[in-house]
Amino acid sequence: MIGDKEKSECITKLITQFGENLAQLIIQMAIAPNQQSQTLSHRFCCLIMKCTDMKGQYPVEETCSELTFSFWYALQEEVTSIDDDEQRIILLELFRPYFERLIEVLISKGQLPENDSSFTSEDKETFRCYRVDITDTMMCMHTVLSNRAMEVLANHLSLAVEQNQSWQRQESIIQLVGAGSEYVPLDENQILPRIFLLLPKLNFCNSSIINATLMVLGQYSSWLGHHQETLQNCVHLCINALSNSELIQSA
Repeated sequence: MIGDKEKSECITKLITQFGENLAQLIIQMAIAPNQQSQTLSHRFCCLIMKCTDMKGQYPVEETCSELTFSFWYALQEEVTSIDDDEQRIILLELFRPYFERLIEVLISKGQLPENDSSFTSEDKETFRCYRVDITDTMMCMHTVLSNRAMEVLANHLSLAVEQNQSWQRQESIIQLVGAGSEYVPLDENQILPRIFLLLPKLNFCNSSIINATLMVLGQYSSWLGHHQETLQNCVHLCINALSNSELIQSA
């Protein structure tokens, strides 16, 4: 007899494939003059979001969330490929709340577990690949939201530091910041300085978050080279890492 986990996976797969194949119809319904069509488009996106934000630790407690990433990719592709500038702007405003909410969900789902002792070696590899998929999905959000995507991450990072949230959440945000390195112009001087000023305030309680932070510094090395004042604030992070043999390679 099929279990609840398998049922959820089958239903999620069906819903996601439906949405992925009809992404163009979904955005057309969102701007249709018919209120009922707009409502259906909204409800369907909310349904997919619930699947993405499935409760439980991937992959030991749930395996549905990863199935939905392809839908969000298809949706942003449809929105950004609209030729009519005015219509594209309208669609971006309509779907912006979903994309911004998705970033928050990706942060939560990408968090490292507090205790991975229940993970088999296969689970650990599956979760590693899952985090890669999350990073790829975040890159789609940078494509569709532009600077707003990094601003959303900066806001979440600021809140995580102010509220002393778990190192797992802080590390997850840092991972997604790294995903945007190819999308930020060298002359950006509003959002990244905020983020880099927060880095020394992170909860550096283990090698995972330190390593993630050092990786981000490397990913933004070109940008940092054009912003010496910000670079100076980050140098001590690398210097401190040199005292840890496990982190010398990242530093």
